[in-house]
Amino acid sequence: MNPITRALMTGGDIDAALDKADLLHAVQTKIFCDKSGRVLDVRDAVLVKVQKGRAVGRMVLVGEVYDALAESIAQTAEQTGATLTVIDGRAK
Repeated sequence: MNPITRALMTGGDIDAALDKADLLHAVQTKIFCDKSGRVLDVRDAVLVKVQKGRAVGRMVLVGEVYDALAESIAQTAEQTGATLTVIDGRAK
């Protein structure tokens, strides 16, 4: 049973299941880190989504690359008034 179905049937955290599915899809689609070119692993990948109005941008990064860029990404999103969503595959 997939995590979304399990969450729906058991009253689990549907948002967390959707985030996990979104991250998995992004990793399977991209295959390589957008910044370093390294092969992505869903257990160590970070999906960064930036939205301003109707425009949405997405980056899939290796965890340590995200760690190096996190502050800069957050500052840029704040300065431009964009909404930042981070889904970290390393989080339990």
